[in-house]
Amino acid sequence: MKSIVFSSLVFLSILGLALLQYRLLRAGIFLEKKRLDQRIEMAMGRVEAMLDTMPELRGRVIRLYQLQGQSLASPELGLPRVTSDSLYQMLRKQLLRQDIRADFSFAAFAEFASSPFLSSASFDAHAHPSSQFQTTLRGQLVRDCHCRIDLVIQVPNAFKYLLGQLSGLIFWSVAFVVLLLGGLVFFMLQIRKLHQLDVIKNDFINHLAHELKTPVFSSQLLISLTQKALAAQNLEKAQEYLIRLEQENKHIGSQVEKVLELASLEGGQYHLELTRLNLADMLTELAGQYQALAQQAGGSLNLDVPDVPLPLLLADRVHLRNAIANLLDNALKYGGQVPKITLGLAFKDKKLEISVKDEGPGIAAAQQQHVFKKFFRVVNPGQIPPAKGFGLGLSYVRQIALAHSGTVAVKSEPGKGASFFISIPIVE
Repeated sequence: MKSIVFSSLVFLSILGLALLQYRLLRAGIFLEKKRLDQRIEMAMGRVEAMLDTMPELRGRVIRLYQLQGQSLASPELGLPRVTSDSLYQMLRKQLLRQDIRADFSFAAFAEFASSPFLSSASFDAHAHPSSQFQTTLRGQLVRDCHCRIDLVIQVPNAFKYLLGQLSGLIFWSVAFVVLLLGGLVFFMLQIRKLHQLDVIKNDFINHLAHELKTPVFSSQLLISLTQKALAAQNLEKAQEYLIRLEQENKHIGSQVEKVLELASLEGGQYHLELTRLNLADMLTELAGQYQALAQQAGGSLNLDVPDVPLPLLLADRVHLRNAIANLLDNALKYGGQVPKITLGLAFKDKKLEISVKDEGPGIAAAQQQHVFKKFFRVVNPGQIPPAKGFGLGLSYVRQIALAHSGTVAVKSEPGKGASFFISIPIVE
């Protein structure tokens, strides 16, 4: 709840910052528009001053003013083009001096006229007023013609030009807002991940307590029975209770060892005792041990090892044996009411591949991508009661495979069993 409130406050703060940036951007565009107005006005003022020193050009402008609305005769057909070209070049030069490099067009209007008597080719009389900059000419030109002439400069993409002038400010404003939003999304994902880890942690603690509660209770009961047997001088019963007590302690020790082994592997605090191993012999030994367990459950375990000699594997005997044993344990747990298990060995692409296959209910595709994660436990709807465990076995198998520069994989279809593979390269 606190994280949701905090995330909401951060999101509202970012939203407020974005709105503030928008207001500042509008203010920046407004100020830049004012600045552009002033610079264009200065450029037009310079052109007006230049016209005072160019009587020939003034005369052509006045002549066009006088002939507006009339058809031009042969000698004056080229007068509009020559005059507009001269004025355009003057305006362009003065705009560049004001560091204005935007495309523009211009037109000259008589007082109260709706259409210009002189204009450049690209001038649009119907353009939005926000793209136009107007000044009334003064000086010798209007004194000579005794008239009023308005000079209009049109910047077609004025808004785009203004945004371009503020591009640096806009870029960093957007970049920082996006960065903050990205940070918020990352933060929320981390909170969600931590929440999931918290759920997994609680689930693990519950399973650990459940797994240890029974043997601890049995140990306490066996200690009490042993004391009574010794008090009654019944040494045979006391010996029996001590043997069972030793078995319960071994069970507790094995569960604790699994947790500690995985923690040491993930923390990098382990050392592999690498020796040359004959995997066929190791699998034969494991098959003999687990075959009895499978038969107790009414099932079977088959060993599939090639008759031809296989290369020796450079590996840690204890860790690799434990990893394979974990796969066999899972096959017994999840292999159905009557487990049928196949323990195999193959040599492929300079790698020794160990496989453990069962004919149980299989693993759904949605769960297969998570089976090697720490604390994850496969849930089969038809499995009653659910299999016991901490969800550490397959994570341990994966860590051992990686520690030997190998890989681990699973193949399964619901209702068709599951196959696990440990593949380790041969080191020459």
